[in-house]
Amino acid sequence: MIEEAENKGEAKGKKEEKVEIAKNLLKLNTDVNTISKATGLSIKEINKLKTKN
Repeated sequence: MIEEAENKGEAKGKKEEKVEIAKNLLKLNTDVNTISKATGLSIKEINKLKTKN
């Protein structure tokens, strides 16, 4: 049970890191398709980040 919680926490941390990288790339006016390829996030997820900023 503890191991499962650790795995979920680790996965959440990796996702948050990808989101931060995507935000930084958006600030640099990087193309959404390039960000998607670099981070593994979907274009839909990246476009949501664009509207939040």
